[in-house]
Amino acid sequence: MTAYASGLRISEAVRLRVCDIDSQRMVIRIVQGKGNKDRYTLLSPLLLQMLRHYWWAARPDDWLFLSPSRVKPIAVSTVQQVCRVHATKPAWTKPSRRTCCVTVLPPIYSKPVR
Repeated sequence: MTAYASGLRISEAVRLRVCDIDSQRMVIRIVQGKGNKDRYTLLSPLLLQMLRHYWWAARPDDWLFLSPSRVKPIAVSTVQQVCRVHATKPAWTKPSRRTCCVTVLPPIYSKPVR
């Protein structure tokens, strides 16, 4: 949900830290994303609510999405495997999954974040 709602790549989502969620500015900081560039992406109120509920249940200290060992982040391959199991022939191609999240956002999120 986090990757879809914010237009993140799986590799970016699994490397999120708790401190990357900025609920004051309603953005998520992506550190060393594609091309080793830092950037910000949108944080919707619904996603913030879901992340707070997740945080309350999981209580992660550093990494937002933990591996079963609770020491390091969950592996990209684990997320990909779960997606493969639960996805039954998606209606869109891989590149368009990230771009489609922008089209379903309400107009308030169409302004650039600075």
